Amino acid sequence: MDIKVAEECSRLSAEEKITFGEVVGRLDKAGIESYIANMLVPNKIYYAGNEAHEVPLNLKIERKVAATFNRDNVVQAIRTIQANKIGYQEFLKRIMDAGVIFYIVFIKGRKAIYFGRNGEHYIEEFPSKS
Repeated sequence: MDIKVAEECSRLSAEEKITFGEVVGRLDKAGIESYIANMLVPNKIYYAGNEAHEVPLNLKIERKVAATFNRDNVVQAIRTIQANKIGYQEFLKRIMDAGVIFYIVFIKGRKAIYFGRNGEHYIEEFPSKS
């Protein structure tokens, strides 16, 4: 696993200098298969094969996750960041307000799954490659 790529992607995301699509592309090229972003710890753990590497999530917002999972608000936050109307920090705030405690991104599987406290979840498939 290329730890430097994982750390750089995490830092650039927190600084809102890179898009999700760019992150996925860089991680894929570096052989990273997936990562978990945990709002409660807060950290990200990147995975490649049998390796894992943890980095801080670097929240610049209050770390407060709602008790109730609101799927519609999760979807709305995703659509808003996809439209470039908000940055990553605001996205994290909105998904935490919607009750997301962590999300998993599967690079090769081309999906992200957002989880609530009681196992509720929402699966966001990546757009088709063109």
